[in-house]
Amino acid sequence: MEEIERVRDAYARRAERRLDERYSLTDPTNLYLFQRRERAILAALKRHRLAPLDGLRILDIGCGSGEMLVDLARYGGTPSLMCGIDLLDERTSRAWQRNQQFAIATGNAAALPYDGSSFDLVLQFTLMSSVLDAGVRAQIAVEALRVLRPGGAILWYDFIWNPTNRDVRGVGLREIRSLYPNCGVHARRVTLAPPLMRRIAPLSWTLCRALETVPFLRSHYLIVIRKPSD
Repeated sequence: MEEIERVRDAYARRAERRLDERYSLTDPTNLYLFQRRERAILAALKRHRLAPLDGLRILDIGCGSGEMLVDLARYGGTPSLMCGIDLLDERTSRAWQRNQQFAIATGNAAALPYDGSSFDLVLQFTLMSSVLDAGVRAQIAVEALRVLRPGGAILWYDFIWNPTNRDVRGVGLREIRSLYPNCGVHARRVTLAPPLMRRIAPLSWTLCRALETVPFLRSHYLIVIRKPSD
């Protein structure tokens, strides 16, 4: 599929440039972003009764190097019940090395290699924004719902706008609702826009938190998408 190859090439170029290394938690901007996002994720899991995670079957679509799977295991998830899939072998290899109880696969999010209703919780973190083709986005959404059990939830984190990267396109709430019809969509805007955060976080986390109170300056959605029960 042409779009999938484009995404694979974009991430391969990113890997060649070692751009992921920019996200070290020793950097005050990255540490601030991670801690604020973590607080929002934990609050969402509690608010929507997705915690405790122990015993839940969890899939991370676009798992990258497994960072979110590691985090969910730290939040109480059962590693042997956690799966991840990503396009790049280099990333899936690193994800498996992080915890060899994870079931990690290299594959296409538009054609998931899992049975229907296999998972209680599906993660989609900065996934859809990497896909420019509307038809492929729709197929990825269909696949995510297919493998999710009735009454299960998708935890979504992705940006609304990012004008600095031509390989990605933000996703608005109207489109998200159209991708997941008949589902409950519970959205919050989170994350101070990274270009602004990079300037301010090294100087003042207090100012970052103050700016986060302005909705327009929050560049991402954190969403719980609930699949209807049968």
